[in-house]
Amino acid sequence: MVLAPGLPAVTLLAHRRIAVDLQRAIAAGELAPGDPLPSTREYGVSRGTARQALSFLARLGLVRAVPGKGRFV
Repeated sequence: MVLAPGLPAVTLLAHRRIAVDLQRAIAAGELAPGDPLPSTREYGVSRGTARQALSFLARLGLVRAVPGKGRFV
C-alpha cells in the first residue's frame, strides 16, 4: 500500500511524510524485518508527531513496538 502515490512529500502532513519515508525504506529493502527503526529526530518534529507516524505504520502492520527496546520492522 502506498500512502500518497505521486504526491510530493512537502504537501503531506509531517507525520504522513515520516510514514511515507519509512514505508519506502521498508519496501526498498533498506529496512528488513527485525531491523530497528531509525531515529525520527532527523525529521525535526515533536515526539507526538513522530509517534503518530509510527502508530500509523503499526496499524498497517509494518512496524511493531517492543517495550523497553524500541520499534522494529
